[in-house]
Amino acid sequence: NWTVESGDTARTSLGLAEASSPRFRSLDLIGANNAKAQIKLAADDSDDAGDDWYLVANTDQSFVIGNDIASAGTSVAMLSITPNATATDSVVTIAGDLVVNGDTTTVSTSTLTVEDINIEVAKGAASLANASGAGIKVGHAVVTSDHPEIQWIDSATSTRYLTGWCANNNADSGSWEL
Repeated sequence: NWTVESGDTARTSLGLAEASSPRFRSLDLIGANNAKAQIKLAADDSDDAGDDWYLVANTDQSFVIGNDIASAGTSVAMLSITPNATATDSVVTIAGDLVVNGDTTTVSTSTLTVEDINIEVAKGAASLANASGAGIKVGHAVVTSDHPEIQWIDSATSTRYLTGWCANNNADSGSWEL
């Protein structure tokens, strides 16, 4: 059992525990009372903006991964996790873009809110023919082919743009509703 201590040895310590195996098993970093615990990972002599990454356990129970990309030595939160006793009420915040690579992305939520005015599907299709079949489909538990959908069909003989949806003219506003 190894211990490296710094500062007030009664309240601030870095412990490396070996347990019963000769292999390294855990690393505990415990902040003093009412103080955050932070690990700094520094690259390239830590002399430029963007060289340092910070892992921070805050006193408000949040966990933050940050980088000093804006100014050397000043961390900016890139990922924040704020836990809740009910895990589904916890909050994960990503500062910046989220890129997901893979064949399927599943979002399990009761409401999906999109701030942008456009949702793009079939991005990167070489042509409209390659995008044929792209759209939005309402799923349900019954396995049938009659799911309501808005779909692009690239066909000279097809006039199917909406299936299973109703279009109503709102006379008061002069607009159409789906």
